[in-house]
Amino acid sequence: MKSIYKLATGALLLGLCVSACQKEELTAPDFKRETQLLQPQSHELDKWILTEYTNPYNIEVIWRWNTKETSYRRNYIPPVEANVKPYLMILKGTFIKTYEDVMGKAFIKPLIPKQFHLLGEWGYNTNGTITLGQAETGSKFTFYGVNHWSEKDRSGDYPWIREAVHTMFHEFGHILHQNKNFSEDFQKITKEHYTSTWNNESEKAARVKGFMSNYSMLNHNEDFVELIAFYTTLTPEQWDARLNEGVKAAKNKEEINKVVIKMEDAVKGRNAIITKITMVKDYLKSSWGIDLDEIREHALSNAQACYANPEIFPSASTPTASSYAVMSPFTHNCTYCNHVQPKDIPQK
Repeated sequence: MKSIYKLATGALLLGLCVSACQKEELTAPDFKRETQLLQPQSHELDKWILTEYTNPYNIEVIWRWNTKETSYRRNYIPPVEANVKPYLMILKGTFIKTYEDVMGKAFIKPLIPKQFHLLGEWGYNTNGTITLGQAETGSKFTFYGVNHWSEKDRSGDYPWIREAVHTMFHEFGHILHQNKNFSEDFQKITKEHYTSTWNNESEKAARVKGFMSNYSMLNHNEDFVELIAFYTTLTPEQWDARLNEGVKAAKNKEEINKVVIKMEDAVKGRNAIITKITMVKDYLKSSWGIDLDEIREHALSNAQACYANPEIFPSASTPTASSYAVMSPFTHNCTYCNHVQPKDIPQK
């Protein structure tokens, strides 16, 4: 029985092989045509990304729609193609170039995530907040809201593209502290004010309590990287103005929840920020050899060059540093959603 089974099986396989071979000879596939169908056609934007991102930094940029790269819990849309290149030019011209100028390519290349994922809309959350960016274990950066960018951003009320730069410095700060921990003493400075309901805090209240943004109040890690992002994207004058907002509000006898701000609270908050940014600078210098003041100098200078680049902004003219600085960072609060919805986004 066993030998008959083998014989029968062998005959069956032979028959299948002959049948398949005959069929293949009769309908030989056009492998060139099938390859073209399976692979996306060459695209000028993809060639540019290959030259500017993939070859020099080993970064894959995902800008075409891919459901595997997104969460099913939210409704996302792909970025408008016309926004992709200028958006990437800004990120490279400000963030990557800054660290490359100061620390060298050998420093930034192994640390920077190997995937940049671009999405057209913000990540709207069920608690009324908005996700601007996301770093996944140092291997992938996701940037939201690419379709909100436009050339009008330079003179408009809301700095969309500047938010992307702020987010880039913020997320890279996470990579730095995840590789080398900062002192636990940092979180003790304003420990009593960290809260999961940070979005219920006003920016004014955040400054009084010792934070550069209300989002900084989520936890000590977000606090740490927000300090890095604000320090590198604000001029010294703008940093000082933001630092002293709580004290200014106390002088003007402004209120938080119908309670007049006490000067001693505002001063304590300002001093807490000063203490924390000093610890951030010391950590970056001792752990990584990074001079945060030098990073800020190059970031602002490189940003000026980007804003004066007609390839990015066709109507560009030489800007001032203040035209770049993130004077009004995204509030993350959906009470503003109606105000910030994009208008006149070009359709493909």
